[in-house]
Amino acid sequence: MFKLPTEYDVAVIGSGHAGIEAALAAARIGCRTLMLTQNLDTIGQMSCNPAIGGLAKGHIVREIDALGGAMGLNADATGIQFRMLNRTKGASVRAPRVQCDKKAYQFRMKAILERTPNLDLKQATASAILVDCGQVIGLETDLGLKISARTVIITSGTFLRGLLHVGKNSKPGGRMADAHSTLSENLQRLGFEVGRFKTGTPCRLNARSIDFSRCGIQIGDEPPPRFAFYDEEITGAGSDDIFTLNYTAKGKFHVEQMPCWTTSTSTETHEIIRSNLHRSPLYAGRIKGVGPRYCPSIEDKVVKFTDKTSHQLFLEPEGRHTEEYYVNGISTSLPYDVQLEFLHSIPALEKAEIMRPGYAVEYDYFPPIQLFHTLETKLWIEARVTLGSLLTTS
Repeated sequence: MFKLPTEYDVAVIGSGHAGIEAALAAARIGCRTLMLTQNLDTIGQMSCNPAIGGLAKGHIVREIDALGGAMGLNADATGIQFRMLNRTKGASVRAPRVQCDKKAYQFRMKAILERTPNLDLKQATASAILVDCGQVIGLETDLGLKISARTVIITSGTFLRGLLHVGKNSKPGGRMADAHSTLSENLQRLGFEVGRFKTGTPCRLNARSIDFSRCGIQIGDEPPPRFAFYDEEITGAGSDDIFTLNYTAKGKFHVEQMPCWTTSTSTETHEIIRSNLHRSPLYAGRIKGVGPRYCPSIEDKVVKFTDKTSHQLFLEPEGRHTEEYYVNGISTSLPYDVQLEFLHSIPALEKAEIMRPGYAVEYDYFPPIQLFHTLETKLWIEARVTLGSLLTTS
């Protein structure tokens, strides 16, 4: 086993939203920080909908910004549509939301991380957390590399023993086309309780196969509502296009917004789904994980809301330089042929071409009661306390 010469104060496993903010926060307070990710090309990749904010999330993004985080600034810089949801309702239920350019968000965030002092980025898969006498001392990768670290932060998303489902077909993966991680097996051996969650994503369609003339149009708000309270970090970043994007040379916020579109499922859509529930891994009993409460699959909607003859769908562009559209509202794990059949029963999507099918993903998680409010694990602190008592009594 080779030991990396550099010793880190903080090692962050994962490079999604949480991992990015953890790594930046640690580096900015002067800690020698490592971000470890399975693929440097997917740092900041928006696995599902390329949107930031929304109900129950928009205020969190603004809190992150107030604490010096990067998410709000990056969303403002790479957004392609900005809206304040529930503007006509009471202030307590209003929420800012921005549809981002998926690749611009990802590339800009990677550039920020690469240029941050005290922060190293490395591509590797963490296979084990190294512990000595109840104290974290580092981690090990699947290639036998040992990395010393005083603190390890795990932001694993859907990758821990991830299992992807499309109909009766299943394969390991954290998301489609990406590998999963077996790190949770190591953590389970260390004494952590492990649970199982399930989530899903809808199909992506080719814009050229959508009849937008039959859709309702949804345009962004003017002026666009922003997440960042201050934009000095963007306007002071120089003339590099990867940083300015939605800002003019003089530092003024300016964005050409793209429209989103609406349509709805039909009674025929629901009948197709009902007649194929036996082919859904969710209803065939093959998925054991607990699903999300507020983002149900189209199968769940049809089964649980039998009084509804239609459900609204949103067709959302994934970026300025791609023809892919995200179909918000039909997360599914039904087989490919069923997905295509029920799509063709939806107004404006009769000739829709699937570029990426929808799928479900099961993954490991750790019940948060195992953490203090500081997010430090109780398990190893208790181990250190027990060890200290033994040494004292001996």
